[in-house]
Amino acid sequence: MLSFVLYKVLLTDTKNKEIRDTDIFTLNLNYFNRMYKIKLPIVSYKPFGVSQEEAGKKLDVKIEDDRRLLIEATIVRVMKSRRKLEHNLLMTEVVRILSNRFKPDPTHIKNRIESLIEKEYLERAESDRRLYLYKA
Repeated sequence: MLSFVLYKVLLTDTKNKEIRDTDIFTLNLNYFNRMYKIKLPIVSYKPFGVSQEEAGKKLDVKIEDDRRLLIEATIVRVMKSRRKLEHNLLMTEVVRILSNRFKPDPTHIKNRIESLIEKEYLERAESDRRLYLYKA
């Protein structure tokens, strides 16, 4: 809020100090200052007619879907390069790769492995049930 008041980076049509839902802001394209670097706060967008809880739930579902696909892609990528791998080694490799993006839950990884077995990307070795084989 400080950058809005002091530096006039954003322009508004109202003179009130409080921000309301009906206020409209525009970017001041004529603003220029070599002395200061201004950080603007991120404003969350809330569409009309959707409560904050509903928007949060939709976002959580989207994040879970994205993570599920990312876990599957990582498993396939690891198995494609290794061709066969034990369960514990596969789990540690997937966690290591995904740890810079998010902390994957081991149960989610196991569920994704089972899903890939059903989709016939992977199969279990007949001699050792803990060993996964990549099917090309």
